[in-house]
Amino acid sequence: MSVSYINGVLDLFELAPIVFSEDDDFNTYLLLVIAFLFYFITFYFISKPKELIPNTKITKYKSSNLRPELIEKYKNALIQAMEKDKLFMDSRLSIHNVSKKLNIPRQYISEVINLHLNKNFQDFVNEYRVDAFVKNLQNDQHAHFTLFGMATEVGFSSKSSFNATFKKVKGITPTQFKNSIAKKKIIGTE
Repeated sequence: MSVSYINGVLDLFELAPIVFSEDDDFNTYLLLVIAFLFYFITFYFISKPKELIPNTKITKYKSSNLRPELIEKYKNALIQAMEKDKLFMDSRLSIHNVSKKLNIPRQYISEVINLHLNKNFQDFVNEYRVDAFVKNLQNDQHAHFTLFGMATEVGFSSKSSFNATFKKVKGITPTQFKNSIAKKKIIGTE
């Protein structure tokens, strides 16, 4: 095809065409072979991209000074701050707030959460919020709240963010989850 296009341009300037082969059958077969090669290379690239593209390691924290004992200490402090101090209930919680509260440099908090807990800060906090929401949903004392009312109680500030986060963590919507709890209670009382 390339030779054909080049010959088309050469023909415009009244120059002699490039003759690849005089045999039209050969040209047709060659075109078919090239088309199949292109197809198989494309198919291989789509089906196994990791084999063609080298896997790069995260070098974001390459020059970190965190030692294993500090990593464990910071990880435990973060978990305790969420589970006991319930920092996640603050709807305006940021990594900077946590850094000040725990007196841990922000970049170390980020590194511990990203590399050693395998999530980002927002997902880390939101998982605690979803767990607290589920506990409240199962508690009859919160039965008079709407779903979003309960969500704001545990630190969510937007309904869309709450719904998206809940579905990401639990795999179903908050309403579906509530309905499944109601079904379990009905079956349990029968």
